[in-house]
Amino acid sequence: MPDFQNDHLPAQSNPLIMRKIILSLVLSCIFLTQLQAQLRLGAPFSDHMVLQRNSIATIWGWSEGGNSTIEVKVSWSDEVFSARSNHFSKWQVEIPTPDAGGPYQININNSIILKDVLIGEVWLASGQSNMQWSANAGIDNAEEAIKNANNDQIRFLYVPRTGAESPQIDIDCKWEVCTSKTMASFSAVAYFFGKTLQEDLDIPIGLIHSSWGGTSAEVWTPKEIINSDPEFSNWETVFNSNGYQPREPGVLFNAMITPLIPFDIAGVIWYQGETNSANPFVYRRLFPAMISSWREAFDKEFPFYYVQLAPFNYGHPMVGALVQEAQLKTMSAIENVGMAVINDIGNVNDIHPQNKKDVGKRLAAWALNKNYGKQTTCSGPIYQSMEKQGQSLVIHFKYADGLHFKGGTPKELLIAGPDGHFLPAKAKTDNDKLIVSHEDIKDPAYVRYAFSNTSVGNLYNAAGLPASPFRTDDRSIVLTTVDIDIKQENRQPVIHLSTNENAEAIIYTLDGSVPGADAAKYSTPLTKSESFHLKARAIVNGRFSEAIAEKNFLFSKSTYAPVKLESNYSEYYAASGQNALTDGLLGSLAYNDGNWQGYIESDIIATIDLGKIQKVKRIKTQFLRDQRVWIFLPSEVIIAYSIDGKNYELVDTHKNQLIPMEGISIQEIDLAGLNKKARFIRITAKNAGPCPDWHPGAGGKSWVFMDEVLID
Repeated sequence: MPDFQNDHLPAQSNPLIMRKIILSLVLSCIFLTQLQAQLRLGAPFSDHMVLQRNSIATIWGWSEGGNSTIEVKVSWSDEVFSARSNHFSKWQVEIPTPDAGGPYQININNSIILKDVLIGEVWLASGQSNMQWSANAGIDNAEEAIKNANNDQIRFLYVPRTGAESPQIDIDCKWEVCTSKTMASFSAVAYFFGKTLQEDLDIPIGLIHSSWGGTSAEVWTPKEIINSDPEFSNWETVFNSNGYQPREPGVLFNAMITPLIPFDIAGVIWYQGETNSANPFVYRRLFPAMISSWREAFDKEFPFYYVQLAPFNYGHPMVGALVQEAQLKTMSAIENVGMAVINDIGNVNDIHPQNKKDVGKRLAAWALNKNYGKQTTCSGPIYQSMEKQGQSLVIHFKYADGLHFKGGTPKELLIAGPDGHFLPAKAKTDNDKLIVSHEDIKDPAYVRYAFSNTSVGNLYNAAGLPASPFRTDDRSIVLTTVDIDIKQENRQPVIHLSTNENAEAIIYTLDGSVPGADAAKYSTPLTKSESFHLKARAIVNGRFSEAIAEKNFLFSKSTYAPVKLESNYSEYYAASGQNALTDGLLGSLAYNDGNWQGYIESDIIATIDLGKIQKVKRIKTQFLRDQRVWIFLPSEVIIAYSIDGKNYELVDTHKNQLIPMEGISIQEIDLAGLNKKARFIRITAKNAGPCPDWHPGAGGKSWVFMDEVLID
């Protein structure tokens, strides 16, 4: 008999009906999940994204099969945008975007809904490690920058580093809101660029970061362009395979740029060139060719703003200056480009300068001036032309209002006659012109400014922006090198000079001046018994080589004295070996200059034997501090002396605090006025211990770097 009572129970209380409802809901969920799985969006599309304002935004993706209907609805328009997928299952729609604003939603077939979408300005940031460099990696005032980074009007899209031999259609990435957490690992240059734009324009900014440290322009250029050019196609003989970065042409263009196309962007910012110091003359044509290939691929003549390399000791003469020159020439070789000069905020001993904020702001100045109509100075002085007036050369610049030398006296400004021997020049400014001369050069022909790997000039405009390095000549650069070999004979340095290339002569000076026509010619080894600052260069076909070899030798009672070491130095930072601390060659700010002796995790205990008892008036030594590469000052330095090598008396103890310090420095310990009789000097430098908690390498092994013990 039917249970009428149960038939009239509410649905949620009827087990049979309840099971039907649940089954229906489950099936609906499965259907919706399958429908979502059938639809897939291209790489640049996710929640929190930014679309380019006042443009036609192309949105694309893939369906489960061909000939599927796709409908896209956007919350800023009542129109429904539809398309059908092709035989590759790909579909795309073009949607007009309004002026800046949001947040909006985008609905695709009622199965995918993109939320928190903003409309604003979208920029692509690319290059190698200096563009990749983040606040976490170490920048000036990183803690403050990270703390103040929260800004929901700035959005990040990070393109993962990957390469491919053929063009790719997709890559796994998603947009994120700018927060302290996301900013800390994002490109610092791109962030400061976007932050400047956002604050000045008061609109949303989208930043797409696609870079890879250590890469050349060749890998970012379509391989068809590289392989079809006789110069470009020599890449295999230029770049060694090291297992860390790809070197094959086009592989990063294929995998890290192509999947973004045709996403509309306002423009590109670029920071790269260090790796192309291996082929700087090729870079002159390659860099403009790469820019043109990107514009062709995106089908848009977008602005392309890039960073000129900062001064750095590359270890090979002039290669950095030649890349800087290639970047300068790109400004006149191709339209709608701009160059941020950072000659004044680099670090000649650090290829990754820590001041990324000003780099981003200088790139932003170009965009604000050229793209957004802001009355801001976008560049420092840029060389335009030269004319001769009597015994002077007049240099004309662009962006040179208020041209002046900071500090008054020109630095790194050289002038030469037809012989190409450059001398420090005198100069005066005249509005936007520079008048250059030298009293001993009656027929001036060429001017160079800050034209070397490590030159830091002081020519600025009224906006406080530095002038780009330049040269007025386009003579071929002679880079024949001279090898300096200083040998020990009877505890005296003997200088041997040689070159492996054809050279008419080797000329040299011993006072640190640049060898010129009046310099001494080398013929036989030179024996010295005093300090000297040697500079040498070759003469090839009557022309001076630009490669100037240099050694600064300090002579003292301890020169070439034997050293007893009670701890082992690293094989990677051995300097000249067992007696490196008394070889007369002083370490520079570069930890890898070949003169520093490095010890990891251990103390240094070094005893210098002067050979006989003698009066010691002064003991001097030095230590390197470069915390970014885990080199710390010793926690304590103890200096003692002895007559017999067994019984030591304390001379001095120096202690250091383990605190965060930016930049690179050398600590000198100079004990003068001692008046001690001694044969043995023992120096103990205690390792600071594991990297402290505040250091990025917390808990890791730390280094002590020591060089040269001078005793008089």
